Amino acid sequence: MNQLQYESSPYLLQHADNPVEWYPWNEEALSRAVREDKPIILSIGYSTCHWCHVMERESFEDRDVADFMNMFFINIKVDREERPDLDALYMDACQVIAGTSGWPLHVFLTPDRQPFFAGTYFPPEPGFRKMSWFQALQYARFNFREHRDQVEKEAERVLRRIQQGGQSPNKALPEKEGELSQLLYEQLQKHFDREAGGFGQGQKFPNTMALDFLLNYYYYSREPKVLKHLKFSINRMLQGGIYDQVGGGISRYTTDRFWRVPHFEKMLYDNALFMQLLAKTYQLTGRRKFKTAFEQTAAFLERELLHVGGGCYAALDADSEGGEGRYYTWTKAEVEEILGPDADLYIDFFGITEEGNWEGTNILYQVYDRWDYAAELGRDREELLEKLLTLRERMRQARERRTPPHQDGKVILGWNALLVSAYVQMHLATGEATYLNWSLKHLDFLRDNFIHADGTTLSRTLTNGTSTPHPATLKDYAFLIRAMLDVFQVTFDRELLQQAQSLTDAVFDYFLEEDTRLFNFSRKDLPDVIFARKDLKDDEMPSGNAVMARNLQDLGLLLDKDQYRRQATQMLTAMQTEVVTNPLTYAAWTSALLAETKGIMEVAVVGADAMEWTPQLHRIFIPFKVLVASSETVSDLPLLAGKTTAGQQTLIYVCQDYACQRPMDRVEEFVEQYVVN
Repeated sequence: MNQLQYESSPYLLQHADNPVEWYPWNEEALSRAVREDKPIILSIGYSTCHWCHVMERESFEDRDVADFMNMFFINIKVDREERPDLDALYMDACQVIAGTSGWPLHVFLTPDRQPFFAGTYFPPEPGFRKMSWFQALQYARFNFREHRDQVEKEAERVLRRIQQGGQSPNKALPEKEGELSQLLYEQLQKHFDREAGGFGQGQKFPNTMALDFLLNYYYYSREPKVLKHLKFSINRMLQGGIYDQVGGGISRYTTDRFWRVPHFEKMLYDNALFMQLLAKTYQLTGRRKFKTAFEQTAAFLERELLHVGGGCYAALDADSEGGEGRYYTWTKAEVEEILGPDADLYIDFFGITEEGNWEGTNILYQVYDRWDYAAELGRDREELLEKLLTLRERMRQARERRTPPHQDGKVILGWNALLVSAYVQMHLATGEATYLNWSLKHLDFLRDNFIHADGTTLSRTLTNGTSTPHPATLKDYAFLIRAMLDVFQVTFDRELLQQAQSLTDAVFDYFLEEDTRLFNFSRKDLPDVIFARKDLKDDEMPSGNAVMARNLQDLGLLLDKDQYRRQATQMLTAMQTEVVTNPLTYAAWTSALLAETKGIMEVAVVGADAMEWTPQLHRIFIPFKVLVASSETVSDLPLLAGKTTAGQQTLIYVCQDYACQRPMDRVEEFVEQYVVN
């Protein structure tokens, strides 16, 4: 057993019995590299990463390979989900050095942690234009020993490139007349895949942040083509293999353009973001299929990732029973055995064949639109839908008898905060108390387990019921503040608002870079990060800076703090050119810019029926609003100041920048004015 045996990370523990003398990222390992003047192999992955498992079996369990690594290198393993700051930094280095990135990530560092050589998956044997792992080891060792000057110059070059890449370049805006919101849309639509949905022509990621912008932009533009691509993209996902047709929830991405062949791992953050998008789209359109999908996804999380005390675990592996996707794929014979006389309907609807559609087995994806299929069969739509749902449940119960995929047992703060916001959005869209109760339970769990005694220091992960020493990142703070603001606008719990303010002030203290007025990815006081990197681009989740910009916009209005609103404006001004030029890369920023351009609706409800009216107001989709309510005639909340009512009357005030229209005395009047038909 190596040094990883003392860690709590499921990923690190998977490598604890490798013959490689792995260390975690700690002072002991880093000091030894300096003391012995040895290069560092930094290997980064996560417990549900398929190719991480493959490389472990092929290389890290090989005694000869391990002996070479142990003799000439200091070997360090990092769980990217515990230290996303290190992962992001050295992923940038790999992109500069190798022109590619992904996991497993392998970066060779000088003893002072500077990257000079990198790659992702290395096979055990060389292939076409592909170095083997042993060749990579020999190459790195030889150059470090024989060409040390060039190695150090290369490391300096890589770091300069990373630092330059973290600065927003001064590009000229595209030459296009019209307001900013239209310009953002015009730039984004260049990436539309009009045949398959989503964006781009290759492998498909959900890109929920870009779809969220389309939803928000449609509210203001009312252009049918905007809503058309949004619904088309979501429908294609819901019909495809990326969506689990048996158990609900989505996989990380598909390897093909048409959403059919997923990389089968399921991540909490993908599903939380997808649930938010589905709930908002249902809120806008009223289409039942979107409600059904977020209900099925919520059921999947509660069934397969729920942590007993609250919150959810991080992920499910792509592999099970010794193979990728085995838990999710089916032979025709298996379906016939499970469904009996009903099998033909299911087999036809999902295009299941004897030879299979993927590696001799069948991934389930719909080959028909449900309503077209009903028409073709001459069956009632609702009756057919109920029949398919019944067969789905029988398939799900049969699947539960299989060996499930490995579950990553970490509870990650930021990912769970996204889930809290998703549950709130589902409550707003449906009015169902169950979702609000889930959000309250999960948020209480996060507050109890991740916030330190000083009230502003946050842990990032919880494993085996104990918080780990890994520091929270900007994303963790930003998503938690967002969750608190979302819950506050339903419960009006002043303690949540005060805590959100305290954490926001802490973000200024811990993360703000004064020169750029943007926030760093990790805390400024961390000694083991070689330089501060800003969290600007969206990756699998929204950029921490973009989320903080939205937080500051809303919190500035709720608290009447001009400092917050100015900071948000400065951030958006600094990023505007880059966002407009590359809206798909900076999709979360597009919505923040849209809020800045269109303004944020301020809704204040006062009077005896205020608490009864607010759920009805929340049911209406409005992209950017802050809402407060009080049945009392006096309140110290800035948005309620001066908002009065007489007797038993209840009034709705709609304002922007604290300038208010004539108050409304009926919910119906608000609906008539602001609902999108």
